[in-house]
Amino acid sequence: MRADHLSDMELQQWVLDPSNTGADHRAHLGQCEECMIRAGEYRLLIAQIKQESAPVFDFDLAGTVLSQLPDYDNLVEPGYERAPLADAARYHRPVGFRRGTLSWPILLVISIVPGGLLYLFGKEVWGIFSGFSGMMLWMLVTSAALILLFQGMEVYRKYQRKIDALNLY
Repeated sequence: MRADHLSDMELQQWVLDPSNTGADHRAHLGQCEECMIRAGEYRLLIAQIKQESAPVFDFDLAGTVLSQLPDYDNLVEPGYERAPLADAARYHRPVGFRRGTLSWPILLVISIVPGGLLYLFGKEVWGIFSGFSGMMLWMLVTSAALILLFQGMEVYRKYQRKIDALNLY
C-alpha cells in the first residue's frame, strides 16, 4: 500500500478504466477512504459531463470565422508585385532587408564572430589550406561562399513568409 494518496490523474484514470490501473493503486483504493471519496466525486463528475449535450450554434461558426480572415490570394501590399512563379510565397518581397527588422545587427554579429576567430586562429587555418593550389583554394572558397549565400537567402525568405503570415503590421 502507498503511504501517500493517489494523484488526481491516477484517480481519473482508475474511474475511466479500472482494469488499466496497477495493483498497488487498487490496493490503496481498497483501504483509503479519502481516495475512494475523491474517486466517487470524479465518477459523478464524469457521468454529468457525459450527459451534457453538445453545444449547438444557431449560426455558421466556421463561416463567420473564415469570413473575418484576410483573403491571402488577393493580398498584395502596396509597392510590391505579385510573384511571377507560383511558389509557396504569398507575395514577393524585393531583395534586401526590410524596414525596422533586426537583420542588420544579426548580420553584423554573424560577420564579426567568424572574422574574429579567423583573426585569432588565422595562421592555423591558413596552414590547413597551404597545401592546396591557388586555383583549387579559390574554387573551394567561392563554392562555400555561394552555398552559404543561397542558404542564407532561403532562410531569410522562410522567415519573411512566417512573419508575413503573422500579419503583425
